[in-house]
Amino acid sequence: MKQSQKSVIRLCVFALVAVFLFSSCGRGVQNTTTQTASTQRSSVTSSKTTASTKKNTSATTESGKKDFEDVNFFGKTFTFAVHVGADGKSDGEIYAEEDGAGFWDGYIYERNQIMYEYYNCKIETVEISSLSLAAELASGGGKIDFVNAKYGAVARNGENFYNFHEMDFGIDITFGNHGLMNSATVDGKLYAITSVFSLSYMDGIRILYFNKAVKGNIGALENVDFYDLLDKNEWTLDKFCELLKLAENSGFYGLVSTEQGIRDLYFGAGQGYAVKTDDANGNSRFSHGFTDIASVATDKILKIYGAEHNVIVEKGVPERIMKENGALFALGSLSDLKEYASVPVNCGVLPMPKLSARQANYVSTNDYSGAMLSAVKTGYDINMVADFLTLFSLRTAYYLYNGYMNLYRFTYTTDIESSGVIETILKNDSFDFAYLHGFENADELYVSAVLGGKNPVAELRESIGAGIEEAAMAYKNA
Repeated sequence: MKQSQKSVIRLCVFALVAVFLFSSCGRGVQNTTTQTASTQRSSVTSSKTTASTKKNTSATTESGKKDFEDVNFFGKTFTFAVHVGADGKSDGEIYAEEDGAGFWDGYIYERNQIMYEYYNCKIETVEISSLSLAAELASGGGKIDFVNAKYGAVARNGENFYNFHEMDFGIDITFGNHGLMNSATVDGKLYAITSVFSLSYMDGIRILYFNKAVKGNIGALENVDFYDLLDKNEWTLDKFCELLKLAENSGFYGLVSTEQGIRDLYFGAGQGYAVKTDDANGNSRFSHGFTDIASVATDKILKIYGAEHNVIVEKGVPERIMKENGALFALGSLSDLKEYASVPVNCGVLPMPKLSARQANYVSTNDYSGAMLSAVKTGYDINMVADFLTLFSLRTAYYLYNGYMNLYRFTYTTDIESSGVIETILKNDSFDFAYLHGFENADELYVSAVLGGKNPVAELRESIGAGIEEAAMAYKNA
């Protein structure tokens, strides 16, 4: 795409952002600005040596309310360590050149320029491997303020990183996307976050999408409204099975997915390999997830994948089949919708089905290809870090996040119901400690058993259940 063409597209998206911000749909961002000016903040003086030379960046009014209007970072540079590996690096949402080739580069550059012009700070990235990062932190890590990396984010602990729950941001910097933050908090401690600047993380959210053209060619679905099923709390695995059978009777595949789809449905049914629960005081405990209810969910998943009209295929094949209008449903990541829109394929978006109507929320996981952010203790003091992230998130919401969401609202999908579902999914993302860390190979054993047509829950409960609990507790006590 030529630079001039990208500029025109960027202007169009920015126009959508402006309309969104100043219309009734955009009042959320305006409210966060108001909230910033009216949020209580206690004054905390850091005892760290590194903080003693740094002036306070924000002021409080006589009533003690936070005021960001005159924030000044006095020329400080905030350095983000980004992951470098065979699959690329994770700096695309943090830093960009003015003439960068990426679609969002212009927006990222403008946001960073605003941070410089309004708040007198600079943003830079350094490429670093996981090994050199460990060495840097061990030696004091003074050159790094944040880590924005794909791997091991939730394994970071309080030795080197700040607890985000001890920061007073002044606003909700996740803008309502609390799912992962809640599930990654252990004993009130959280060392890795996503926010509106985590575009790569949001792209990796797992979703269920359906081909509207295929649905229109299945007579038995003529009067079936999938979104009506959502509204009535009837979007369950049993209902999903019924709809898949109707696709088979009409000569279409019902569901196409990769092996990832097995865990998508399992986690979506509210199940897990390692389950975290918190008591009234915020104390966390872990248990394995191989319960009788998990066995019920697995039986339903086996029924889905045991039918000939639902197939597990190699990566990239679900997209091809959907483009050919060969399947009703496919499991994939949110970013797949961009590819479908370019064909175009008219897709609608749905959450993973619940196990039953009694399940409290729809649950989605992530393919963890995106980056999560941690704040290094040997960087700036905790108040300065909180102020920077507040403003960084707020400016990202204006320059990036609303434009990102508007693309999904008006370009990648074509119905208001799908855009609403996307926002719901983003607010209910979660993760499983055992899946993410590979405790006792729980995921590999579960998926391979289901692929072989077996329900492994009782066997896993007997053989590795205690091992998962012990490993999860070791993570907690690290």
